Amino acid sequence: MSDPVPSARAVIVLNPGDDVAAVRRLDALGGPGRLVVRPTPGGSGYDLALDVLAATGKSPARLIEDKPPVAVAFRQAAAWLTAAHVTDVLVDRAHRLTPSAIKALAGIARTTGATLWLIHATDPGDHPEKRLRTLAEAGCQATAVTFEDFCTSLPLPAPAITAPRNRDADLPWPIEQWPELPLADFPLFLATCRRQLPGDLYSAVRFLLDQEVDATTGWIERQTRRPRALEPGRLVARLRDHRLGPAPDPATALIRLRAAQIALLLRGHHLRWAPARLGPDPAARLTTRLTTKVAAALHVSGDTAGAAATVLALHFSTGTYGFGLIQCGHVPADGRHLHMPPPEDPERNIRPPWLPEQRNIFDGIAEHMSPAQFAYLFGTEPIPVPPAAAPILAAHLAYRRAEGAGDSDPYFVHPKTPGVHNPERGLREAVLRNCHRLHLSPAWLHRGHCRHGDGLLDGHLPGHLAWTEARALTYSRLDRQRWAPR
Repeated sequence: MSDPVPSARAVIVLNPGDDVAAVRRLDALGGPGRLVVRPTPGGSGYDLALDVLAATGKSPARLIEDKPPVAVAFRQAAAWLTAAHVTDVLVDRAHRLTPSAIKALAGIARTTGATLWLIHATDPGDHPEKRLRTLAEAGCQATAVTFEDFCTSLPLPAPAITAPRNRDADLPWPIEQWPELPLADFPLFLATCRRQLPGDLYSAVRFLLDQEVDATTGWIERQTRRPRALEPGRLVARLRDHRLGPAPDPATALIRLRAAQIALLLRGHHLRWAPARLGPDPAARLTTRLTTKVAAALHVSGDTAGAAATVLALHFSTGTYGFGLIQCGHVPADGRHLHMPPPEDPERNIRPPWLPEQRNIFDGIAEHMSPAQFAYLFGTEPIPVPPAAAPILAAHLAYRRAEGAGDSDPYFVHPKTPGVHNPERGLREAVLRNCHRLHLSPAWLHRGHCRHGDGLLDGHLPGHLAWTEARALTYSRLDRQRWAPR
């Protein structure tokens, strides 16, 4: 176990007569950085762990269904609090808690560094000496304050200000709602829009398309001095992480795709899109599956490993093969990207602990991921994660750090035999369960025969090819003899 945060602070708030003003104050204090916990009356230590998880936004039904052990549940709660940067944990009616429950809450405060506030209903003149001693034994600097001092120490948060949403930040004028854009191929896309769209909407399409063509052209020139020597992995990373994936709506994604196709064609590259393979509303399939709504739905689970694996599987459009190679040092504390740099000594640096010593690391990789996917994951640049999903990766990293994991330790481990068995099969089942709960059915994650071709089954395709295949995109270089630069 890693060393806890020394000298955690705990404060007992004296509330003589169990005044209802304390309940109202707690209702108003909830918000970013503060967590209000209302323990179940007469509940056990396990119930308290579920109460803390439920206070972080987890679904009580999911928690009861998953049934994590009480020690695991408390570690999960501490991990989610760390990822959410919670600085104050406020517990209502804490005078009903047992000494063991008080120590469990003190353990969360030590792990996360948050201040623990215990609202303690007392009779006039009563002082909770026993609770102060219990907190001191649990490694906390414990004090007792009056309710008035509590209100002064924790003022009410400022009212939230909602900024107006600008869905078309690149446009000099707003578009309330995009119509269904034509699916004509990129050589005819602009001409078809000119015939079918009103003048103002056509001007908006032309404006965005021209901007994207210029941006893609400049990006290609910055990548290499030879326009034709473009690496497909970098192109896919740009589309996935910066252009198509985070597009605010399908119409914008379609315009960006057509512009990228035009800019690439002028420099000897052909990016083809086959929308007929994607069924109805193919433009909606261009954006990421890991939307803000999906990320919020993944937050209702207390299982940090399953949620983190689902984030990576949906973001990369692959199965969980290769996830066992990810180390804790590859994920930053905020979870905003994944960076697996090429190791200087593969035999020493990236050998999974579940791979036998007599086996070569690349033999293990061949069984679980292709060489192309290995080269893709171990790239030179960090792979950004959508901001809404970053706290999920941060929460699992905090969970592994609390278990004592260092930078070179694996990010995912087998839940029952860590370091002995490969965790990827269990992760795949967790991803399948999460996708089923979210009513998602990715073509690369299902147990039956794949009508789109067995190459997608179980995510065996390389990472960048799987992402493009899921969106019916194919890339090729044009014949040098038939291509002439602009």
